[in-house]
Amino acid sequence: MTGAGPLPVIDAARTARELRAKLDGLTGELAAWRAATSEDGPLRRHHTQIEAVAGTLGQASDDLREQLKDAEKGLWILERAGAIESRIMDLHRLWGFFRGKFALRYVSWLEAPLVALDDLAWECYSPAEEFVPPRQRREPPLLYYTGGTSPFLVPRGSPYVVEPLPDGSLREPEFAEAVRLVPVALIGLPWFQVDHLPDAPLIGHEVGHAVEQDLGLAAAVRTLIEVAVPPPRRAAWGAWSGEIFADVYGTLCCGSGFARALMALLVGHPREVASEAQRPADWGSYPTRTLRVLLTAAVLARLDVRPSDPPAAAAWLATYPQRPLKDYEPDVDQVAAAVLEGPYQALKGAGLTALLRYSNDDETTASRLAGRLLDGLAIDAGGVRHIMAAARLAYDRDSDMYAESGATAIARDKIARLPWDGVRADDEAKLSPEELRDQRDERDQEA
Repeated sequence: MTGAGPLPVIDAARTARELRAKLDGLTGELAAWRAATSEDGPLRRHHTQIEAVAGTLGQASDDLREQLKDAEKGLWILERAGAIESRIMDLHRLWGFFRGKFALRYVSWLEAPLVALDDLAWECYSPAEEFVPPRQRREPPLLYYTGGTSPFLVPRGSPYVVEPLPDGSLREPEFAEAVRLVPVALIGLPWFQVDHLPDAPLIGHEVGHAVEQDLGLAAAVRTLIEVAVPPPRRAAWGAWSGEIFADVYGTLCCGSGFARALMALLVGHPREVASEAQRPADWGSYPTRTLRVLLTAAVLARLDVRPSDPPAAAAWLATYPQRPLKDYEPDVDQVAAAVLEGPYQALKGAGLTALLRYSNDDETTASRLAGRLLDGLAIDAGGVRHIMAAARLAYDRDSDMYAESGATAIARDKIARLPWDGVRADDEAKLSPEELRDQRDERDQEA
């Protein structure tokens, strides 16, 4: 048997095949991830998110593949091979940024925690999709674990923190800009929330930021707040409008469960609360801790929600008699009313309760479920938002009993068994398959 002879040193066809093979590796992997979002797939909750990322990268991959057309017919490919290979590596790295976050769902001990938190984010975000025109569709935020101390949103349009790039054509900040164009917002969660469900209602605050952005409410929110307060205090309240909206939205998501989770996040030594420094030269993005706690209480009152547990705001004021900006506290009721009632053009002239509701009946359900969690009993009613609120209420009532009764496992088990059909792709109900494909292709090509 004779050998095939020495390989040619210069072979344009071989170089082209190798570059196509590197592109094929990305195409094949994206196809596998897309398949996992089918109706019975393990990632069906993430159908539109994966479609958005894969669609954008697929368009870029197709453009590179077009550059390789007729590459075998000349030596020009040898001059461009290095640049094309670097771009291929950029696409692999872009996908890797998101792959690691989706892949958390395949880790057995992280799957159940993420299912519960994904479902809460979906329940809080999905009502907004009713007010987004189909051709301006947005995916719900993607949750992942990170090293922060509290949840935070990385919205669409924001630069992401990415790892150093040893190879590729994109440098920072170009790579961050490329990732920014992929239309999926991210919510980073502290790692300790894997097993600490009572902090989950804070996700409602971060979803609120995404809703405000996706519906284009920021300018309206700021105007409503500034009109509601006396002129000397408008600059401060206006500067805080984004965080105020998110706190109001979080309260709409989980009622007093959110209010208590927020208070637990904000609690500190009396010296810290008394020395909070916010001045006209720099009001910052957040109201004082006290104003945030009072705001959630005012929202609950406006919703006619009457918590059965002792009011968190009253306990806060008694704990921190020395606090800054006391003259702003009488404004809280007007601010809560302004943000809740609107009106918002994006919501067809309605207030926020047209988007998301939380009533005293919801609070009663959450309170009763909290009792069942502490008794170690299965949850027999309610939705995801009720269960998450109940987890917070139960923990605050008796943290030791909460642990002994296995409350987190009970809550997660119920959420995992809540019925829902198909994949999470709300826009598919609004558009024909042809329209859906066309608008996805258009946005992917633009990105």
